[in-house]
Amino acid sequence: MQQTNKKHRFNVIDILITAIILVVIALVAYIFVFGGNDFSNNDKVNIQFTIEIKEERDELILSAEKNIGATLVEGTQKYALGQVVDFYHESATYSTFDKDGNSVAAVYPEHSNVYFVVNAEADVDQNTGRYSINGFEISVGTLVYARLPHYAGTSYCTQIVEIGK
Repeated sequence: MQQTNKKHRFNVIDILITAIILVVIALVAYIFVFGGNDFSNNDKVNIQFTIEIKEERDELILSAEKNIGATLVEGTQKYALGQVVDFYHESATYSTFDKDGNSVAAVYPEHSNVYFVVNAEADVDQNTGRYSINGFEISVGTLVYARLPHYAGTSYCTQIVEIGK
């Protein structure tokens, strides 16, 4: 009996598998080396930002107003986001149609838009201009699950202003 030695040839499948492995390794290396925003080497600034809770029932406004001076906490990750320095509200409106079919704004009865103004110290990324408060990235439009001693609600950041260093 004669034994034959077969040589393994490098074929298309082997090339594809090798390419996929190299891409995965490169992606993992990129994420660890270049990925994510590292705010640790950036400037600290004092900011004032406003969050808005839309169409809150008017009966909850007195509870919300009691939070001036309290620390705003992001409800899902428990980031301390700063101290509430002001509170205000305005009548909530919605879009509807009049009898002629024209779009008009109407007051939403017994509902208001609630605003909390918060002071915080934040890191600012000089490349992107984004702010980070204790690791929580915030910009206009950011969803914030607001948690306060006398109030909790889903809000969005509507304004950010630097108030000095």
